[in-house]
Formats: sequence, structure tokens, C-alpha cells
Amino acid sequence: MPETPIFGYRYPASTDPPNGPAQLQALAEDVEAGGVRFANYTCGQAAKFPTGSWGLIPFEFVMDTTPAVTRSDSNRRFTFTVGGVWRIDAGCRVAKGGTGQTQFFAILAAGSTTTRYAESASYQSGSGGSYVATRTRRFESGQAINIGTYRTGSGDYEIATDVAQTTFVSMTWIRP
Repeated sequence: MPETPIFGYRYPASTDPPNGPAQLQALAEDVEAGGVRFANYTCGQAAKFPTGSWGLIPFEFVMDTTPAVTRSDSNRRFTFTVGGVWRIDAGCRVAKGGTGQTQFFAILAAGSTTTRYAESASYQSGSGGSYVATRTRRFESGQAINIGTYRTGSGDYEIATDVAQTTFVSMTWIRP
């Protein structure tokens, strides 16, 4: 059977022998497989990190899930099992601020702190802060991301959790 050019839906060709049930089943399976893929996770506990190194945020709580995204590395790594264009939204609330320090928050390529798909940063003057990073881009099946944070200066800092779920990551598949 031929396929549509964008979504790859199979349909009967004019030369295919008629087999309505099998052809409709193939189309239904393709439509179902191409449906909305959405995953949403939140950080369940306050996470403490040392200043001067990247801290990868653990996302323990599953709000929504899809087989198109898997978690590993103590809920710090997300791997796409379906390639295509994905939108990633991530947010973080820092509970413990510092004076004269710069806080970074980023969507990172897994295993790298230099490949950042999106980043947010601010100079802190004694309080915590909230950060959001968003990116829409193509990921191949098998590519993975981490969500991380980094602070300059001295002393530890904490990623907060609260009922508003401000430390989160959401991944939405848009198209192949």
C-alpha cells in the first residue's frame, strides 16, 4: 500500500486487490499511532545541588505519559522512542537563592552540558527564582535530553517542589 507523504498513513492503491477490512485496519492503526503523544512529569522532592556544577533534576511524578518517551538515570534522562518534531516545555523554581550569583536553567542534550537546546538565566540578589525554557525541534528516535540547572558563586542551592508543580517538564510530539 502507498503512504501519505507527511504522516505516512497507508491507503489502498488503485491496483491493490479490494480488502476493505484489512485496508481500513491499516489506516486506523496508522491514525492511532500518529495521535497525540504527550508526557508530563514533575519533581517530587526538593533536590539540593552544589554551586559550580550542573545538577540534573529528577522528575519522579508522572502526570501524563506516552510510550514515545521513556525515563532512565533515576528519572533524569528522557529518551524519545518516536522521531519527529517535539515541543519541550520545562520550568524550575529555585527555593534557596544567593547573593551575587547567576542561576542557569536549561534543556540539555543527554550526557552534555554544553549542548543546550534552550536556556534561561538570571542574576540573583538574595532570593530564589522561577525559570522556564521552551524549545521546538526535531529529535530522532533514540535521542535523549536532561533538564538541568547551574549556579555560579558559592554554597548549595535547592530546586523546590510545591503543589503548583512549578518544577516540571512536558514533551509534546507535533509531527513526523
